[in-house]
Amino acid sequence: MAALLAGQLLAPAARVVVETDEQTDLPPIAGFDLLKEHHLGKTIVRIYQRAE
Repeated sequence: MAALLAGQLLAPAARVVVETDEQTDLPPIAGFDLLKEHHLGKTIVRIYQRAE
């Protein structure tokens, strides 16, 4: 996600959907706000929005 920001590949309010297993803990990601986290069995779906 840092590469997306650095490459200026995202619109100002772009959203990024990240899917991981339940074992993966993601730290806060600079430049993005976590909007939603949803558990689907052993999968976690996180929706981030580019911070303005």
